[in-house]
Amino acid sequence: MNRRSVIQKGLTELFSVNNLLVQLALLGIGFLISLYSFFSLKVFVDVYNISTSSLAIVQLLFLVWNAVNDPLMGYLQDVGCGISWIMDRRKVMMYAGPFWALVSLVFWFPVATSNQLLVAIHYLVALFTYDTMMTLVCSAYCGICVEVGGDHKGRVNIIVLGELFAIFAGFIIFPIDYFSKNLMDYGRFQMCAVVACICGGVMMAVAGKYLVMPEMGTRKAEENVELNQGEGNHEIKNTWMKAMQISWQIIKQPRFLCLIASNFFRSLRTMAADQFLLIFVESLLSRNGYMPTGSVELSIYYILVRTVGRVLFLFLFYPVHRHGAHPTMLGLNAVALIAAIAMLFTGRTSYEALAFYILVENSLGRCGAHGLYLIITGEVIDTDNVLYKRSSPLSTLIFTIKALFNKPAEQLAPIFMLFMLDAGGYSRFKAECGAVASQLTTTPASFISSSDPTHCVDLFDSMFLVLLWWPLICIIGESIFLALDMYFKYRLSTLVPRENLDFMTRRLSACSMLSLTKPV
Repeated sequence: MNRRSVIQKGLTELFSVNNLLVQLALLGIGFLISLYSFFSLKVFVDVYNISTSSLAIVQLLFLVWNAVNDPLMGYLQDVGCGISWIMDRRKVMMYAGPFWALVSLVFWFPVATSNQLLVAIHYLVALFTYDTMMTLVCSAYCGICVEVGGDHKGRVNIIVLGELFAIFAGFIIFPIDYFSKNLMDYGRFQMCAVVACICGGVMMAVAGKYLVMPEMGTRKAEENVELNQGEGNHEIKNTWMKAMQISWQIIKQPRFLCLIASNFFRSLRTMAADQFLLIFVESLLSRNGYMPTGSVELSIYYILVRTVGRVLFLFLFYPVHRHGAHPTMLGLNAVALIAAIAMLFTGRTSYEALAFYILVENSLGRCGAHGLYLIITGEVIDTDNVLYKRSSPLSTLIFTIKALFNKPAEQLAPIFMLFMLDAGGYSRFKAECGAVASQLTTTPASFISSSDPTHCVDLFDSMFLVLLWWPLICIIGESIFLALDMYFKYRLSTLVPRENLDFMTRRLSACSMLSLTKPV
């Protein structure tokens, strides 16, 4: 077979109908997640005027549910719940996907803006319903990638296409931000949100309807229903006791502790960058006439912030393959550390440098945030498999226990950030200094720092310090535990043969598609 025929065959496999349907589902998922992660916190803080105390209470309540949500949905789909369509991943995508798109709209239509109790209840209901459906759909999507991919080559094809489609999904931010003038025209934003949710729901429904799943997945779902219906209470009790015993064996391992600690710091860093990007950019850049609010330049900048990290990750294949995940991540952290220190000495009045720093920090924070940790998790699974002589790797259990400890970072990050900003007077800044969305309509673009009252200058300086010191703390914490994990990995290297690690890394690579949609 000549080279041209090989290329044609490879392209045919890469762009097969089933692969494209999987990526269509990813595109729909990406629309909903991009909309949520980019706008939700800003809408509730600046449009609905939720107080810091109310937001903290809601986030703490949601923290508990978010931690147990992933293991629960994994149990319902893999072990069984007696409901056949929930254990059929294709049907979950077809039925639950559009419903997830529908409940996503709860965020964007206010119940009240002056009654703090109603605003808090609105936020709580929106978070709970959104995250529940997202977990159900994304768990099914991960299983679809594994089953449709089939072998290693097929799964790699899905991963490559997935990275590209995930980048396309991020482009939804540009038209929404541009037409709504960065939420200044909230009515237009609501219209754009409705269109985005309809498109996302239709994509997931179409993908779920026309996907052709291997017989293995359908047969497994039917077996789980029968097993679930025939289990007695005694067997269920013994299963839970054994699960608790195995969970403790996993939790006390040094490498697992280093994994959850380093990933916790990374989650704190990326979640804060995601949810406070608009606030920092508007306050420190747009209000000074640099990339004014509602401009095309600002919308393009937001797209770059969200996509450069993914593009960079595509170029990291060689260094990760040659040197491993740990050195690659430590190298990226070193660059981010140098950038933060350099920006600290440059100062906030150098707007070009500040815009470049925000782009660099967000890109490096997102680059491999989930894919590289997936490789490290695979190594931890290998270590556990050898130390306890498992009959089969406990991949699902280790992923869910990891989520149990790491998911709270998603709620703690905005709480910590808001408390730090309020300590610098952010509430007064929003009310008096005219740098948030609700005041931008009356603030001229030429309004510069030299004309600010003294207290506003102090507030902008404190925001600048929070912007720099928060990622610095997270980078240092993450790097310490990554270095410790490298040490324990070296000590255990004689127990985990290299070929086992390579095999596990390849086997887990298909699950990295979940990292394109939802942080674990």
